[in-house]
Amino acid sequence: MTIFAAFAWPRRVLALTLASLLALPACLVVTDDDDDDGRACTEKGCADGFVLTLAHAGGWPAGAYRFEVVADGKTITCSASLPLPPCGQGPASACDAPELTLGLSGCALPAAEHGFSELYWTTTTPASVSVEVTRDGAPLAQTQLTPTYVTSQPNGPDCGPSCRNASASMAVP
Repeated sequence: MTIFAAFAWPRRVLALTLASLLALPACLVVTDDDDDDGRACTEKGCADGFVLTLAHAGGWPAGAYRFEVVADGKTITCSASLPLPPCGQGPASACDAPELTLGLSGCALPAAEHGFSELYWTTTTPASVSVEVTRDGAPLAQTQLTPTYVTSQPNGPDCGPSCRNASASMAVP
Protein backbone atom coordinates (compact mmCIF):
# COMPACT_ATOMS: atom_id res chain seq x y z
CA MET A 1 0.00 0.00 0.00
CA THR A 2 1.35 3.39 -0.91
CA ILE A 3 1.35 6.33 1.45
CA PHE A 4 -1.28 8.05 -0.74
CA ALA A 5 -3.67 5.09 -0.43
CA ALA A 6 -3.48 5.35 3.35
CA PHE A 7 -4.74 8.96 3.19
CA ALA A 8 -7.38 8.40 0.48
CA TRP A 9 -10.23 7.60 2.87
CA PRO A 10 -9.75 10.61 5.16
CA ARG A 11 -9.63 12.92 2.09
CA ARG A 12 -12.96 11.51 0.87
CA VAL A 13 -14.50 12.02 4.31
CA LEU A 14 -13.13 15.55 4.40
CA ALA A 15 -14.50 16.28 0.91
CA LEU A 16 -17.97 14.94 1.82
CA THR A 17 -18.03 16.88 5.07
CA LEU A 18 -17.02 20.08 3.30
CA ALA A 19 -19.66 19.53 0.59
CA SER A 20 -22.32 18.94 3.27
CA LEU A 21 -21.40 22.12 5.10
CA LEU A 22 -21.50 24.15 1.89
CA ALA A 23 -24.96 22.74 1.06
CA LEU A 24 -26.40 23.46 4.55
CA PRO A 25 -27.59 27.04 3.82
CA ALA A 26 -29.65 25.69 0.91
CA CYS A 27 -31.53 23.45 3.37
CA LEU A 28 -32.71 26.23 5.69
CA VAL A 29 -36.42 27.04 5.46
CA VAL A 30 -37.18 30.74 5.43
CA THR A 31 -40.75 31.93 5.70
CA ASP A 32 -41.30 35.00 3.57
CA ASP A 33 -43.50 37.39 5.51
CA ASP A 34 -43.31 40.12 2.89
CA ASP A 35 -39.93 41.25 4.13
CA ASP A 36 -36.77 41.08 2.12
CA ASP A 37 -34.25 41.25 4.93
CA GLY A 38 -33.70 37.46 4.97
CA ARG A 39 -34.99 36.84 8.50
CA ALA A 40 -36.59 33.52 9.23
CA CYS A 41 -39.90 33.38 11.11
CA THR A 42 -40.69 30.46 13.36
CA GLU A 43 -44.19 29.01 13.38
CA LYS A 44 -45.19 29.16 17.07
CA GLY A 45 -48.88 29.64 17.56
CA CYS A 46 -50.86 31.66 20.07
CA ALA A 47 -54.48 32.45 20.79
CA ASP A 48 -56.37 35.50 22.02
CA GLY A 49 -57.98 35.20 25.43
CA PHE A 50 -58.65 36.29 28.98
CA VAL A 51 -58.07 34.24 32.15
CA LEU A 52 -59.74 35.06 35.47
CA THR A 53 -58.04 33.09 38.26
CA LEU A 54 -60.38 32.05 41.06
CA ALA A 55 -58.33 32.57 44.22
CA HIS A 56 -59.74 30.63 47.16
CA ALA A 57 -58.17 30.36 50.59
CA GLY A 58 -58.48 26.84 51.95
CA GLY A 59 -60.73 24.21 50.42
CA TRP A 60 -63.83 24.77 48.34
CA PRO A 61 -66.85 23.50 50.36
CA ALA A 62 -69.14 20.91 48.78
CA GLY A 63 -72.19 22.27 47.02
CA ALA A 64 -73.74 23.43 43.75
CA TYR A 65 -71.79 26.37 42.32
CA ARG A 66 -72.98 28.86 39.74
CA PHE A 67 -70.79 31.42 37.97
CA GLU A 68 -72.94 34.17 36.41
CA VAL A 69 -70.76 36.10 33.94
CA VAL A 70 -71.59 39.17 31.89
CA ALA A 71 -68.94 39.85 29.24
CA ASP A 72 -69.48 42.81 26.92
CA GLY A 73 -73.21 42.68 27.69
CA LYS A 74 -73.57 38.94 26.99
CA THR A 75 -74.67 36.78 29.94
CA ILE A 76 -73.03 33.38 30.30
CA THR A 77 -73.69 30.89 33.09
CA CYS A 78 -71.32 28.14 34.21
CA SER A 79 -72.28 25.56 36.78
CA ALA A 80 -70.63 22.66 38.58
CA SER A 81 -70.94 20.75 41.84
CA LEU A 82 -68.34 19.73 44.37
CA PRO A 83 -67.13 17.15 45.01
CA LEU A 84 -66.24 16.47 41.39
CA PRO A 85 -66.98 13.11 39.78
CA PRO A 86 -63.96 10.82 39.25
CA CYS A 87 -61.67 11.87 36.40
CA GLY A 88 -62.78 10.78 32.95
CA GLN A 89 -66.45 10.30 33.79
CA GLY A 90 -67.78 13.01 31.52
CA PRO A 91 -68.06 16.75 31.89
CA ALA A 92 -68.15 17.94 35.48
CA SER A 93 -68.99 21.53 34.58
CA ALA A 94 -71.00 23.29 31.93
CA CYS A 95 -70.98 26.80 30.49
CA ASP A 96 -73.80 27.84 28.20
CA ALA A 97 -71.45 29.53 25.69
CA PRO A 98 -68.51 27.85 23.92
CA GLU A 99 -66.11 30.77 24.38
CA LEU A 100 -66.03 30.42 28.19
CA THR A 101 -64.66 27.49 30.19
CA LEU A 102 -64.68 26.85 33.93
CA GLY A 103 -61.41 25.25 35.01
CA LEU A 104 -61.75 22.36 37.48
CA SER A 105 -59.07 21.10 39.79
CA GLY A 106 -58.45 17.90 41.74
CA CYS A 107 -60.65 15.16 40.26
CA ALA A 108 -57.94 12.58 41.10
CA LEU A 109 -57.49 13.92 44.64
CA PRO A 110 -59.57 13.44 47.80
CA ALA A 111 -62.92 15.33 47.67
CA ALA A 112 -61.71 17.94 50.18
CA GLU A 113 -59.12 19.06 47.59
CA HIS A 114 -61.55 19.54 44.67
CA GLY A 115 -62.12 23.06 43.43
CA PHE A 116 -62.22 25.60 40.63
CA SER A 117 -59.10 27.17 39.14
CA GLU A 118 -60.24 29.80 36.63
CA LEU A 119 -62.70 31.08 34.10
CA TYR A 120 -61.12 31.46 30.70
CA TRP A 121 -62.21 32.91 27.42
CA THR A 122 -60.56 30.93 24.66
CA THR A 123 -61.47 32.85 21.53
CA THR A 124 -62.63 36.28 22.68
CA THR A 125 -61.17 39.30 24.44
CA PRO A 126 -64.00 40.92 26.40
CA ALA A 127 -63.56 44.62 27.20
CA SER A 128 -65.69 44.45 30.36
CA VAL A 129 -66.47 41.50 32.61
CA SER A 130 -68.58 41.06 35.72
CA VAL A 131 -68.76 37.79 37.65
CA GLU A 132 -70.98 36.65 40.51
CA VAL A 133 -70.28 33.34 42.26
CA THR A 134 -72.94 31.52 44.29
CA ARG A 135 -72.96 28.23 46.21
CA ASP A 136 -76.31 26.53 46.79
CA GLY A 137 -78.00 29.81 45.78
CA ALA A 138 -76.14 31.95 48.35
CA PRO A 139 -73.88 34.74 47.03
CA LEU A 140 -70.15 34.21 47.70
CA ALA A 141 -68.34 36.86 45.68
CA GLN A 142 -68.64 39.28 42.82
CA THR A 143 -66.32 41.47 40.80
CA GLN A 144 -66.29 43.85 37.85
CA LEU A 145 -63.24 44.07 35.63
CA THR A 146 -61.88 45.94 32.65
CA PRO A 147 -59.09 43.67 31.36
CA THR A 148 -55.87 45.24 30.11
CA TYR A 149 -54.64 43.26 27.13
CA VAL A 150 -51.04 42.77 26.09
CA THR A 151 -50.18 41.99 22.48
CA SER A 152 -47.57 39.30 21.95
CA GLN A 153 -45.78 38.05 18.85
CA PRO A 154 -44.26 34.68 19.81
CA ASN A 155 -42.32 34.48 16.53
CA GLY A 156 -40.81 37.93 16.84
CA PRO A 157 -41.58 41.35 15.41
CA ASP A 158 -42.96 41.39 11.86
CA CYS A 159 -43.75 37.65 12.07
CA GLY A 160 -47.30 36.45 12.63
CA PRO A 161 -49.35 35.69 14.53
CA SER A 162 -50.15 38.54 16.95
CA CYS A 163 -52.26 37.66 19.97
CA ARG A 164 -53.97 39.68 22.71
CA ASN A 165 -54.11 38.28 26.26
CA ALA A 166 -55.05 39.50 29.71
CA SER A 167 -55.38 37.97 33.15
CA ALA A 168 -56.85 38.96 36.50
CA SER A 169 -57.69 37.35 39.81
CA MET A 170 -60.90 37.14 41.82
CA ALA A 171 -60.96 36.30 45.53
CA VAL A 172 -63.67 33.79 46.45
CA PRO A 173 -64.14 33.35 50.21
